[in-house]
Order: sequence, then structure tokens, then C-alpha cells
Amino acid sequence: MKKPSTDDSYKASLEYLELGEHAKAGEILYELIETLLSSQDSDPVFVANVWLATGVCHMEQEQYSKALDAFTESLHIVESTFGRTHPAVAAVYVNIGLLYMRQGGKKFEAAKVLNKAKQLCDTSKGSDRLALADILHNLGCIEDQNGKLADAMALYSRSALIRSKLLGDQHPLVATTYSNMGQVLRDQMKYAEALEHHLKALAARESAFGSDHLDTAESCYFIACIYQSINKSSLAHKFVQRALAVRSEQLEPNDPALKEVIRLARHLDFQRNSKQRTARPRPSSATMAGRYAMSTQPRRHAPQGVSQFTTPVRDGPAMSMRQTRAQPSAGHTAAGQNRHRPRSAPRGGRATGTQRPDATMGGRMATPSAAAHSAPERVPFSEMIRRRDFR
Repeated sequence: MKKPSTDDSYKASLEYLELGEHAKAGEILYELIETLLSSQDSDPVFVANVWLATGVCHMEQEQYSKALDAFTESLHIVESTFGRTHPAVAAVYVNIGLLYMRQGGKKFEAAKVLNKAKQLCDTSKGSDRLALADILHNLGCIEDQNGKLADAMALYSRSALIRSKLLGDQHPLVATTYSNMGQVLRDQMKYAEALEHHLKALAARESAFGSDHLDTAESCYFIACIYQSINKSSLAHKFVQRALAVRSEQLEPNDPALKEVIRLARHLDFQRNSKQRTARPRPSSATMAGRYAMSTQPRRHAPQGVSQFTTPVRDGPAMSMRQTRAQPSAGHTAAGQNRHRPRSAPRGGRATGTQRPDATMGGRMATPSAAAHSAPERVPFSEMIRRRDFR
């Protein structure tokens, strides 16, 4: 049987990464690395891509130390081949920044690395505009977590503008940024604007994934939360039922994302039932007279006992799906991440196993082509896998 070429092995590993089969992808990538290290004429760009994919593979498995080692190898090769100011360096920085974000307590390190990448994109000719959009989005996530909503909104807006221009309004990455913008606006109690952004995200996700996807359900849940905040219970009920149908079908019973939508659905049902109980028809004058006459009769004491009924407690802030994953995922977490500021509606991650292309957040691996440089290139950076960014 013919042994697959290095190019075929690399493509197969990326396919496994996209399918979420990280262990299989890792096996192929390490075999590929051994082959490349033993070769005397390996293309440095190809080797850098392999190390970068290996880092993403480890990051998705929460093997953060190994992921950093792999990203460092990729960064060393890129810098030694093209120089420290080449746009391709920014792509490696994006992944390192994402790695720090996945670890929860390293927002400072993440911001430092991402700002380096942003500076490279702003000053380097031929920089990857999509890489810049990812950097802006992820910096927006950090400011959002720090409670700097105005700064987060400015960064999200720039990212959304670039992404929508290059990818179109119906792309999942654009939807992710719109969703985060909607959550910031909701935190600022700008409900009309928040609803507009979440409806845009919902339309994009339905177009990309269909109505039975967890990302689509996430948007429905956020929209239901907004309608509930502005006392439009019937519309909130409509969207929460859509979210509940998808999540109950695809998530485990103890999944936090499922529990939060169940709480909201029960609360809305209680509100609706309460209104029905209080909205009784006004009695006619004859009925009133009858009641008055009856009131003159001796009263009968009701049976002694304790009337027991419970009312749902108004939900407190729910944890973000990203929080629960990489929660860092993450993983916009994700993941065992890092969401840390409580919100009444979780900031979006996709529940694990979605995505987002957006399911767990993955590292974005796309970098600009190095065709203009003299170094040989078999697998240009621009062809590297584009996975999810931090949500």
C-alpha cells in the first residue's frame, strides 16, 4: 500500500481537526513531524504550518503546555525564515493569544500578545485583514470580560466591519461578532440595538447551519432573554421554545446551557399562567349583589391546613457556555475559559460540539501568503485551516 505523501497527511490531519477528532489529528501530525525532521529539504513554511496545527490540536484537548511548545516552534521557524516583522508572525501570535485566553487567568498575557499581532497587521504591507479581524474580536472579548463595554464595542465593531466586507453578512464568524455585540448592548440596557444584532446573528447562523444547530439555538436563547427583559413574554416564549427544542435534543441533561434555557422557559410559563389567573372577567352587578347577599350569611371556616405551592425564583446570572467549556469553549467557552463577569444571558459560546464551525473555539490558523518572498512554499499560510476564534 502506497504511503500517503506529507501533503496528504497534513490535509487529513486538518480534516480530523475540523471534525473534532483531535487525538487522530495529533497522531498524524506527530508522524508528519518525525518525517519532516529527518528530511534535509523540508519546506520551512510547510513545517511551520504543521507545528501550528499541532498546537491547535493540543489546545483543543486543553494540553496547554504542549500547545505553547508547538506554537513556539512555529513562531521560531516563521521569524527565522521571514523576519520578525512579517505578517505571518501575526498569525502565530493570534493562536498564542487565544491559548492564553483559554487558560482563564492569563488575560494580561493574551492582551500583550494580541496587541503585538495588531501592531504587525497595522504596519506590515500585505497583512491578512482576516487575521486583523480576529485580533480585534479577541481583544474585544478581553475588554468585555474586564467590564470595559465601550472599548469592547468599538473593537467588535471594527472586527464586524472587516469580516462582513471580506466574508459577507451570512458568515458564521460575522454572526459570532454580532452576537457578542448584542450581549454588550444588552448589558448597557440598549435593548432595541441588542435585539437588532442578535437577529442578524440568528439569520446568519440559520443560513450557515440550519435551524437545528446549537449556534442557532444560542441566538434564539439570547433573543428570548431580550424579549423577556422588555416584557414581551409571548415573543420570548416563542424563541425560548426553539432554543429548548434544539438543546434538549443535543445536550446532556446536566449541561449548563440546557439548564439555563429550561429555567427561562419555566419562568416564562409561570408568568403566563399568573396572568391568566389574574385576568378573570369582571363580575356583573347581579353577581355582585349575590355576593353581597351571601356575605351576610355566617361564614364557614375553610378546612385547616397549609396551602403549598411554589413559584420559580427569578433566575440569577447564568454562566457563559464558553465559561463552562474551557472552561476554557471556548471555547467566543467555551470552554474552560474565562468568562468571569456574570451575565443574565451567557455570552455566547457554542455549546461543546457545535461550531461554530463554532462548537468549541479553536485557534485561527490562517496567515497571509508568503509568495512574495524568496523562500520555497508548498502549503502557503493562506491555505491553513481557519478555525473558530475566541467568542
